[in-house]
Amino acid sequence: MVNPMEIQEIAAPALCNLPYDFVKKTGRKILMGGVGSGNWYRFDKKTTTGDCQSIDVRYLHREGLLEPGHRFSLSWSRADSETGSVGGMVSGEERPGRVLLYYRHRSGLGDEWKDVQEPVSLDWSACHFGGESPWFICPGA
Repeated sequence: MVNPMEIQEIAAPALCNLPYDFVKKTGRKILMGGVGSGNWYRFDKKTTTGDCQSIDVRYLHREGLLEPGHRFSLSWSRADSETGSVGGMVSGEERPGRVLLYYRHRSGLGDEWKDVQEPVSLDWSACHFGGESPWFICPGA
């Protein structure tokens, strides 16, 4: 048993003289993000949500586009050139219950265009100060 009153000597950790500023020591600049870095240029990379266009159901609701029987279209552009578009048709009785999105898609530059119709269900939640907020329900759920 160790006596708590006894002082034990503990070896001090060894110190290293590492440079804290590698630019001064090596004399060259360290550049990141140069040609070939990252995945943006690779054709075989997986598509992420950041690579895709998005549809804000709250925008559709604010603009009055979520009325049963109503049709709408949205488009995206960059530098005055259209990069994508989607159409929609709202269905439901008293309040909208589903949006049918339709668009064209192709997997690669040489592939054929395919027409896609994607039904997306809507859910509604009550707001604290009245009214309701719409929510898209994921088609995969």
